[in-house]
Amino acid sequence: MRGIDEDGFAANFVETEQIINYERHTSSFVQTHGSIPLHWSQRPTLKYKPTPKVDSSSNEQETGIQLHFDRQIVHYGRQTVVNLINQKGSEKKLGGFSILVTKLSSLPIWYERERRTNVVQSLLARRSLSAQLKSFGVISEGEKLEQKKEFETSFKNIWADNADYCAIQYAGTGALKTDFTRTGKRTPLGAIKDGYNSAIRYYYNNFADGFRQVR
Repeated sequence: MRGIDEDGFAANFVETEQIINYERHTSSFVQTHGSIPLHWSQRPTLKYKPTPKVDSSSNEQETGIQLHFDRQIVHYGRQTVVNLINQKGSEKKLGGFSILVTKLSSLPIWYERERRTNVVQSLLARRSLSAQLKSFGVISEGEKLEQKKEFETSFKNIWADNADYCAIQYAGTGALKTDFTRTGKRTPLGAIKDGYNSAIRYYYNNFADGFRQVR
């Protein structure tokens, strides 16, 4: 399913929290990701990526996105928004999302990245973790997490596993490009796995889940 409902709730929505406990210290880093918070749909057409349809007027869209982020701010506090919309192809029609967000004075921090969600989330989590561990005195200012080989392997696998669990919930398969999350590079086996998962997603989107759209 795609988009938001009349109350600003996103059809797909996942919260991931990275928690650190060290001696008497506890710190966490929370990320949420989900369907683009506009009123839109994506009906099956047998294309791999059907063209999105924006369903409401600009006034309704602005009200919906305001409701969505008002709820986010109440629950989580100040937001940093990362826009992962592809600026080319079918997703370009949803570009109004970035225009509407910039109108919201309570969201001053804004980034745009054309990468997979799981790749971006793991990069943000790494930066947060590094800053937290330095503030706790676990690593020194000049040290990098990449130098801790055993820890680095655990960190990458945890975030790749998280990507798979989240993707299974909303797409029916494991995540794409988890070979990059696990190893830092693309691999032939990872490309084959992505091809398999993409084929399964195509079937689900066109012959099963795609017809469950509410809008």
